[in-house]
Amino acid sequence: MTELLPLPDSPDSRDAIRHLYDNAPGYFRAVYGRAWSEEEVIDLFEACPPAVARTRKHVFGIYDAAKLVGVVDLLQGFPDDQTCYIGLLLLAESHQGKGLGTRVLTQICTQASHWQLSQLRLAVIETNLPALNFWRRAGFVRQDRKPIVGCIADALVMTRPLITKID
Repeated sequence: MTELLPLPDSPDSRDAIRHLYDNAPGYFRAVYGRAWSEEEVIDLFEACPPAVARTRKHVFGIYDAAKLVGVVDLLQGFPDDQTCYIGLLLLAESHQGKGLGTRVLTQICTQASHWQLSQLRLAVIETNLPALNFWRRAGFVRQDRKPIVGCIADALVMTRPLITKID
């Protein structure tokens, strides 16, 4: 069974994220054109838009048989008070393409519903084709295109109404 559990910012959690990042090199090549750096580990736990209280940033580990196989970064009520912003949904490559992302998205929807939000929003780098295709299949629609410093391509901002059951 896959579990989505809060991932505290600790040395052990950061080590687990480093191991996860080692097992997801395609993401970093598609988004940054390079391997991951320590900056991405720090940003996962610490980066937050100035208008968002740190208490509204939530990092969850995705566990399969007690092993960290992915991570989710959510902002509660960003960019408005009705939206759950998905900053990152990353799975180890060995766990991609098996329906896990869809199950995790259902859990994200449940969490956003618990927060009484009505919309999901994210930005996907257009060169990250597996992620772009996943989000499109999940019903996300492009709203905007924005350059992102440090990424090799623009981000496509996508949204969809919150529903708790994902097909």
